Amino acid sequence: MTNLVAYNNDGLEIYIDNISGEAFASISSYARMSGLSQQAISKRVKAHNFKEMKTAEIQTRGGTQAHNLLTEDIIADWIVRDNPDVAAQFLKLGIRKFMHTLAGYSQAQEKPPTSLTLINTSNLTALTTKENKLQDEVKMLETRLASIRNELQSIKTEKVAIAKTFAASHPDVVKHAIKCNEILEAYGDGNKYFSNPLKR
Repeated sequence: MTNLVAYNNDGLEIYIDNISGEAFASISSYARMSGLSQQAISKRVKAHNFKEMKTAEIQTRGGTQAHNLLTEDIIADWIVRDNPDVAAQFLKLGIRKFMHTLAGYSQAQEKPPTSLTLINTSNLTALTTKENKLQDEVKMLETRLASIRNELQSIKTEKVAIAKTFAASHPDVVKHAIKCNEILEAYGDGNKYFSNPLKR
């Protein structure tokens, strides 16, 4: 891809086609604009086969290297979800240009505002690592909780089995226990005709 002019504004890499006027952003630049990590944006780019994606030979300290550049269409599609505040600033600039066109003003090139709100992503890698670690701990706790629930269910099943076995082998004791329980429940309900002998 030729005819590109590179601009670097406080680490924000922007590329302008000096013939068509189309603007492009590097993956690292879009990461700053969106507030996401460069790794996350790189993964997103690799996961999609974008026809709009541009590749340019860019001179770096290590020599000329091929870089993927995000087009205006991709940026417009992504930034609304990734960073609504920056998207609103883009929209305001677009509205002004559109209204000037309707009013018949000439489209003079304006210097981009320096007040564009960018997010420092220097700590995002550490935060992403911490988030992944916490997610792993949550999964471990969920697995442990499921295991405890299974153990409790096994204990309940075993208690029922023991009770059934005892009832089958000692039917007289069970009948006596049921009768005693009925009597105690009658007293415990405050039957006005009887007084609870256990309270005497």
